[in-house]
Parts: sequence; C-alpha cells; structure tokens
Amino acid sequence: MLWNILLNKIFLAGIIAWFIAQLLKFIIDGIRTKNFHLKMILLPGKMPSSHTATIVAVAASIYLLEGVSNLFMLALFVAIIVMYDSMTSRRQIGIITTALNEKLKKKLRYFEGHTPLQVLAGIAIGIGVALLIWTI
Repeated sequence: MLWNILLNKIFLAGIIAWFIAQLLKFIIDGIRTKNFHLKMILLPGKMPSSHTATIVAVAASIYLLEGVSNLFMLALFVAIIVMYDSMTSRRQIGIITTALNEKLKKKLRYFEGHTPLQVLAGIAIGIGVALLIWTI
C-alpha cells in the first residue's frame, strides 16, 4: 500500500516539485547571502514558493490525468487559495512582524509570505514537474 502511494504520479509530482523548490531556495539564498544554511531546505518563504510549486504540480497532474474534472476544479481552487494567501495574508504578517521587531527591539519569529514573482516561479516549477512526470 505505501509503495503504491509513493509511486503515484500525482504524489510524486507534488513531492518532487516541493523538493526542487526547496533546493532552489537553498541555492538562491546561499548565493544572495554568501552563506549557505541547511535550514533553508525546510523553511517556508523566499524564492521560489514551494507551497505554490507543490499544489500546482498536484493540480496540473490531476488535469493531465483527468482533464477538467470535479477533482481538478477542487485542486485548482485550493491552488488559487494557497497562492493568494501566500501573497496577501502571510506577506502582510511578515511586514507587520518586521516593523514590530524594529519598534519593540524584539525578535518575534515569523515566516514571510511571497511576492508575485516568487509565486510565478513556483507555478513554473509545478507545471514543469507535472509535465515531466506525466511524460515519463
């Protein structure tokens, strides 16, 4: 049973898209800061959006399997909600927390949201991985 889940193309597309996005995040942040931190492999935020890459890979895989079905429409709406939330609510929380940290001289922990460019990069990764998985 576990083996069937692990070999499921929809599951594989989501996991591989997440891993690629997180690996790119590690590399991009390391180049930008000139300091590579392994913790970046697991943290949310920054470039590209791994949440977006994951859910878009899943939604695209469902589309490639079923076309425009009820399940695809559900996945599409979940993807839109994830992307919208990461660019609005989570991003605003990050901005507010940064301002509070500066004002209160504290270090409140938060995970920043995403810019539209970071979400677009996640979309590209998700679609690319889904297409790759389904052509193999």
